[in-house]
Amino acid sequence: ELLQVSASLRALCWPSYSVVISKAINAKHLRYLDLSGSDIVRLPDSIWVLYNLQTLRLMDCRKLRQLPEDMARLRKLIHLYLSGCESLKSMSPNFGLLNNLHILTTFVVGTGDGLGIEQLKDLQNLSNRLEILNMDKIKSGENAKEANLSQKQNLSELLFSWGQKIDDEPTDVEEVLQGLEPHSNIQKLEIRGYHGLEISQWMRKPQMFDCLRELEMFGCPKCKSIPVIWFSVSLEILVLQSMDNLTTLCSNLGVEAGGSITPLQLFPNLKKLCLIKLPSLEIWAENSVGEPRMFSSLEKLEISDCPRCKSIPAVWFSVSLEFLVLRKMDNLTTLCNNLDVEAGGCITPMQIFPRLKKMRLIELPSLEMWAENSMGEPSCDNLVTFPMLEELEIKNCPKLASIPAIPVVSELRIVGVHSTAVGSVFMSIRLGSWPFLVRLSLGSLEDIPMLPLDAQQNQSERPLEKLESLTLEGPNSLIRSSGLSGSQLMVWKCFRFVRDLMIDGCSNLVRWPTVELWCMDRLCILCITNCDYLKGNISSSEEKTLPLSLEHLTIQNCRSVVALPSNLGKLAKLRSLYVSDCRSLKVLPDGMCGLTSLRELEIWGCPGMEEFPHGLLERLPALEYCSIHLCPELQRRCREGGEYFHLLSSVPRKYFERIGIPK
Repeated sequence: ELLQVSASLRALCWPSYSVVISKAINAKHLRYLDLSGSDIVRLPDSIWVLYNLQTLRLMDCRKLRQLPEDMARLRKLIHLYLSGCESLKSMSPNFGLLNNLHILTTFVVGTGDGLGIEQLKDLQNLSNRLEILNMDKIKSGENAKEANLSQKQNLSELLFSWGQKIDDEPTDVEEVLQGLEPHSNIQKLEIRGYHGLEISQWMRKPQMFDCLRELEMFGCPKCKSIPVIWFSVSLEILVLQSMDNLTTLCSNLGVEAGGSITPLQLFPNLKKLCLIKLPSLEIWAENSVGEPRMFSSLEKLEISDCPRCKSIPAVWFSVSLEFLVLRKMDNLTTLCNNLDVEAGGCITPMQIFPRLKKMRLIELPSLEMWAENSMGEPSCDNLVTFPMLEELEIKNCPKLASIPAIPVVSELRIVGVHSTAVGSVFMSIRLGSWPFLVRLSLGSLEDIPMLPLDAQQNQSERPLEKLESLTLEGPNSLIRSSGLSGSQLMVWKCFRFVRDLMIDGCSNLVRWPTVELWCMDRLCILCITNCDYLKGNISSSEEKTLPLSLEHLTIQNCRSVVALPSNLGKLAKLRSLYVSDCRSLKVLPDGMCGLTSLRELEIWGCPGMEEFPHGLLERLPALEYCSIHLCPELQRRCREGGEYFHLLSSVPRKYFERIGIPK
């Protein structure tokens, strides 16, 4: 009704209802229409009567398949936003008549009359970003030239995207890309799904990229090279992904350098480099004159799924690099090679990765050393490693022989390293090397010795005072099925200040870890999950309890558990108790009347549990939240008409609806 009487309406934003468009047609003076995010399939052909419309926003209309036939009659249209309209098959016929357009986010190439790439020819005012999709439907290189992109000097970003069809011969695809030469003002260029063997001639002109800040190439499996951007002083971001034939980043350097005998500076201002799924990449530069200097301004480096790459760029002395990710590089044996050559005979202590803050090393099966000299020997003398590193993750690097002392690291995750000898060195983890740790995660370290202190420094025993969060994943040498050694107990004393502990998937955890946790008198959160062999039996000789400081306890998917700790009722500070998917658990312990702070109780997937102990019944009226699911008899007792309903009637949030038994 509002729209029917609003003929003078100037702007309308209505993302939730596609039916609104039929009523908006009555608003003849409408200037701005936003239907972004709606489920509209097509716009009505009568939209052309909105002849005053200047802005039409249809972003993320994922079901939109068709634009109106007479859309070209909206001659006053200046802004058309179509990003995220993934079902759109083509533009409307004779789209090029909309020559007042300044913003056109997306152009979908069609095959019928008036639907081709040539419709861009007269849209000379286009600015900002333009995405050209379905480029496999462009007829030829000559047809591509009709888009006249080289004259559109206000365009700052371009995306070229081919569809799934790859039947065209490589030469046809190359001619099409050649015909789409943009103006040299372009600042960002993205190329997706290009199946040509070679880049275009305009991409071989360094002057074409004087303004380019970002280049991204995705899914170009046949392409052997990238545009000549390695001398560009404007380039800041380079992303290359799924380019199967790419063997080097920089080719024919001797030719490009024009015979210069001075050391080359490549990618001098590049800040971010991402190389992902480049199976043939082997070297960083070929045919170089002297030893080129590369990536002097790099801040973020990510290399993933590059199995032939044997080294990373020589960035280990960089004062700009802050973020490093290396993943699935099968032939990488060291982070830093030829250190004695790179250092130029320096005898003062060298800092490698002096400004690095975050590093992730994942699935590097050959990585053995952090640094080596030109002879391939370990080189640790005169080195200061990672002086600013704050976060480190090492996962599935089975040959890594050591973990360096990292003075300021606050977050550390180590998963899947082994004690296998590499040369004469055995892996060990010295907790005293990381005094500023805040979060520590250790996983699948069953055979790795843990040393509480750095033996070389002869330190006295002390806890890691800043450590707040500890996660133990998989088999772990810190937990034993029967008894702990003196050195293991000393390690647990290092964790005295931990407030949050998670034990996940630990196959050697068969009893409640009361011995391990007895000294953790500040522990607030304990979460034990996916420990298949945990039964929970506590022998009569064990009198230790879980830390009395506990406020939140979660036991999840521990299907062999038959009993919770018998002294659970002593945890007077416990506020929440969550037990789920413990199918063997049939009873809760007596004495739970001592849980005077309990406010949240959740029991899921324990079908054998039929009743609460008397002590817990006393605490039910004080609960603020109670959820019982997949425990049929307990649910019956808690629902209206059950024995416990009157005890739970005042609980503000309670859920007992599902009665089924888990398979």
